Order: sequence, then structure tokens, then C-alpha cells
Amino acid sequence: CMPLNFFKTKKPQENTPENEEGIETGNANPLPKEQENQQLSQVIDIKAKEAEIAKKKKRFFRLLRIVIISALILIFTPVGKNIYKTYFLKPEPIIRDSAEVDQEPEVEIPNPEAIVEYSNDDLKLSLDYLYKAKLLENVENTDLTKRIEIIYDKNNNETTGLSGLSEGYIFRVSTFVTTFRDIDDIARVKKEAFVAMCPETAKMSDTIGSEIDKTEGRTFEVSNCNADYKVSYIVKNGLNYEFAQIFKGDLGYRQLYKEETENILRSVKFYQEDIDLGPTETYTDNKYRVSFEYPRSLDSKCCNITGAISESPTVLLTLGRPDSYVDENNLDAIAFFVDSNKVGDFNAYVEKQKSLLTEDYLITMGQSPTPEIRSIKVGDREGILLRGYSWRNNDLIYVDITQTDQKQNQVLVISIENTSGDSFEGVTDSILKSVEFF
Repeated sequence: CMPLNFFKTKKPQENTPENEEGIETGNANPLPKEQENQQLSQVIDIKAKEAEIAKKKKRFFRLLRIVIISALILIFTPVGKNIYKTYFLKPEPIIRDSAEVDQEPEVEIPNPEAIVEYSNDDLKLSLDYLYKAKLLENVENTDLTKRIEIIYDKNNNETTGLSGLSEGYIFRVSTFVTTFRDIDDIARVKKEAFVAMCPETAKMSDTIGSEIDKTEGRTFEVSNCNADYKVSYIVKNGLNYEFAQIFKGDLGYRQLYKEETENILRSVKFYQEDIDLGPTETYTDNKYRVSFEYPRSLDSKCCNITGAISESPTVLLTLGRPDSYVDENNLDAIAFFVDSNKVGDFNAYVEKQKSLLTEDYLITMGQSPTPEIRSIKVGDREGILLRGYSWRNNDLIYVDITQTDQKQNQVLVISIENTSGDSFEGVTDSILKSVEFF
């Protein structure tokens, strides 16, 4: 028999969580199969893209690391090579052919103690000095002063004068002309200037005779006057020369600097005037024990010129250029006289001559002369030159020639008239150099 509940109506199923999602219940609306596949495909595509992005990032960072490492290698490899070559690798010796070495000029470093030769046409001299010193020229546009300075400063190469000298020396050469001062007066006036300029602790030597290039002069020294000084004067080429040696420093160095300036002074050479005198004659006077040479071109009978102001001078010889004769006061001539000195000593004789010449000039010209006094070499003796005293415009040179066996003092008087200038001055200078006393 059939069960009793066969025809009973089935009860609706209760909602379960699965039914709520509409998956297992027949009443829910399940997603279509295509849509479900599409959603699943989208999920797969996203994961694939994420994986692709991750791969690209890995490749990028790998490439970045390669670029950075390569850059570091390029930068630091040359530096490393230089360090290696400089500090670790010994350089290979360079072998050059001897001919190639000879072709390459060598750069010579100047030796500070090397000698520099210098000459100056305005000062008419040459000298030597050390390379470490510097030479400054100051040749002014005037006939009064021409000067050079050789300066060495141990602490300052830019020093240009005494005020800036810290330690070292200055060697100065200057020239000037005077009208009334002879060489002894010049030295005296300079010493008076030092007395006024220096402190009381300064010391000053006596003025003594000296010689520069076989030319006699005067010299004195000053110490402890902010520096030490040695000053020398000579008369040459118609000019007064002043040689000033200035040195500053401690005692030992100061002596060294002084010696370096002495070396400069010893190197001084004056220009020699080369005058072609042609054939010469020799005049000799055995009575007065004097001789000299003169050019044959000069005429011993052409003319007369005046000498010393004296009652009875003895005329030895008069020489003149006939072609220069205008009158007895205008010509080229040189004359030698001997005069008896009845006044006293030689200096007294010269002083009387100065007074007599000055009076004659005043009477004749109506005014006082503008004279010049200087020392001059005649042979190996020192003479006195009076220039500008005679109204006849002749220079007068006086030389003491008194002999020990003579009862009377004798003076050699040389009178020179010059209208031609330097050309005849060269002739007379040569004659004066040739004078010999025996």
C-alpha cells in the first residue's frame, strides 16, 4: 500500500546562509556563466599586470645599478691610475741621444754673486757690481748733477733709497761742478753737513788722501749715523766726482757690505779720451828738471800768452795752433813758465796769485770774477787750477817744483787758452799727463 503522505504538499525550505547568497537555492538568481568568467579573467589580468610591473621595476633598478657602477668606474679609474703611477709605480728612465740633449737649451739660473759690467757715458766711467744688487740711474736734464745708485737690501728688493734701507748697502756715484770750492773745501763742507745731521754719538775720521783709478782724491768716514758712510771725492774730466759708500747691519754683516762696496770702488775705470796727437816732440829742461811731450803740429813760435802775475817769470815753451789765432786773447795755446816764490810756502804763493788776478779782473772788467778752484794732476804731482780768475780768459795751473838743494822756492806755472773746446782740451790733457819731474 502506498504511504499516507504521498499526496502531502512539500514545505518550503528555510533560508540558509547559502540560500541568502543565492548560490545553492533554487529561488536565488545565480550570475550568468559568461559574466562569472569575465570577472575571473579580470582578476587574472590584474595579477598579470602587477607581476609585469614588478618585473619592470626589477629591470629598472638593475639597469640603474649598472649605470651607477659604470659611472663610478669611469670617474675613479683615471684617478686610481694616477695615484698608482705617482706613489707606487717607478718611472722608467728616459734615455736621450747625446745629440738631442745638446740641441735643447738649458735654462740657467743667474748666480746672485755673478759680476755685472756697467758703463755710463754721462758719468764717463765703467764699474762692476753683483747681480743680486740693482742699479738705478738718475741722470737729470741739467749740467749740475748726474747720479747712479747701486742698492742691495737683504730684506727688501724694492728698496729705492737710504730711508728704506733695512740691512745692506748703497753705492752712489754723482758728479757736480763748483766755482769757488776746491776738493779740500768740498770734503770739509760735506763733513760739516754730517756733523749737523748725525747724533752726538757719531764718529768721524780725518780727511785723507785716496786714489780711484790712479786719480788722487780725498776720503773720510762716518760711523753710527743711522748707517756707516765712506765718502770720496776726486776731480776728473772737468767734473767733481762724489763716491758715497753706505752700509747698514750688524757688525759682521756691516763689514761684509763695506767690502762689497770697496770691490765696486776698485772696479771703477774712467773713460780715456783717445786723442790722436800724431808725431810728438819731447821738451826737456835740465835746470828745472822737467820734461813733457807735445804734438809736432803745435807751433812753438806762433804766439805769446800771459802766465802768472810776476815781475820776472822764466818762459820755458809756448805752443799754439796757428789756425786758431785771432789775437793774444783768442787762440788755442799752452805755455810753460817757472816763477820764483818769494812769498813763503806754496799755498801762500797761490793765495797771492788769486788776490792779484781778482784785482786785475775788477780793474779791467769793472766787476768781480766768477772763479773756480780745483786740484789737477800734472804728471805724478798735484797742482792747483785757477779758472775764471784771469780777465784774459786763460786757465792757470800751479805746481810746486822746489828742489831740496835749491835756496829759492820754485813754481811751475802752466797757462792754457782754449777757444776750440773739447778737441784742444784733449791735447792739453795729454801734454799734462806726459809731464815728468826728475
